[in-house]
Amino acid sequence: MLFLTVLKTIGLILLIILGIVLLLILEVLFVPVRYQLEGVKNTAEQKLEGKAVISWLLHILHISAEYNGELNYCARVFGIPVLRSGGKDKKEKPPRKKKVSRKKKRPAKKTTKKDREEQEQSRQKEKTSVTEEKTGDPAETEENESVKYEEMEFRIETYEDVEAESRAEEESEQAEKAGEPEADAKTVDEEEQEPEPSFLEKLYEFLGKLWEFIIKRKEKLEALWNRLKQAGRRLDFYIEFLTNEKNQEQFRNIGRETGKLFKHIRPKRFRCHLVFGTEEPDITGGILAVLAVIYPFFSGGLTVEPRFQESILDFELFTKGRVRVFTVLCILFRIYFHKGFRKMLKEYRNREV
Repeated sequence: MLFLTVLKTIGLILLIILGIVLLLILEVLFVPVRYQLEGVKNTAEQKLEGKAVISWLLHILHISAEYNGELNYCARVFGIPVLRSGGKDKKEKPPRKKKVSRKKKRPAKKTTKKDREEQEQSRQKEKTSVTEEKTGDPAETEENESVKYEEMEFRIETYEDVEAESRAEEESEQAEKAGEPEADAKTVDEEEQEPEPSFLEKLYEFLGKLWEFIIKRKEKLEALWNRLKQAGRRLDFYIEFLTNEKNQEQFRNIGRETGKLFKHIRPKRFRCHLVFGTEEPDITGGILAVLAVIYPFFSGGLTVEPRFQESILDFELFTKGRVRVFTVLCILFRIYFHKGFRKMLKEYRNREV
């Protein structure tokens, strides 16, 4: 009996664990992941802000990112931050107050009359020494001025001598250059000129250089030729691969399923006011034509304001939607297990590289 009760308890525990695992798998598959995106850009106000939020299962998993001059992000599980950016400044602690020492001040010493007289005498001596240093003896000042005047005269005389010597050297060099005999221009013309090669000689020389160039770069030219051949074979394979009827059927199936995937992923709430423009009106008109084709997919939530004579890009965006993992897996399953899809993949993988 004891053995049976132990088996029952083990079985109950295993069933509880399996139930919890199955519940988690079903939650992952069927509980949608919700997303929300907001953004504003205004060139006139120099404003650029954005915010993105992803949540799952009553915000058990919550990921948020915000940009307002700096990027800040945070990931929370059960409200506990797991990953956080370092952009947010921590609260600064107030500085600690310094403890004031409560030591008793010592009483100041009493000054006598003798001490005061000595201090006054020392101050008077210092003043007299400073005034003597500033004024100085008049005889010494006159001697210093005479010495400085003599030094200035000596420097002026030496500078004039150096200038005279440099002028004399320049004049002598010019005289030597003027006295040198000029080279005769006729000597170059009188030299025997070599006869110009004929056209056949030039052609023979050119063909010889071309042959040497081909021989030196023979290996590189062969490698280039092989690459061109390989590129041609690849081009033939891709043309045949894309024009095959069975492959075209697979492409049509992939297009249908991707359309369903986009319809499931696209936001349920979408508002966007777009102001754009280029300085060239033809480019702006082409962009408007593309937006006109995409416009039905946004269910009227897109408003466009073109500027034909201004280069600008401003917007106000708000999107909100959800994605269910089970739906995405079903679409991928239908694409992969369609008839001929795996055969097409095998054929593509076995192509010549």
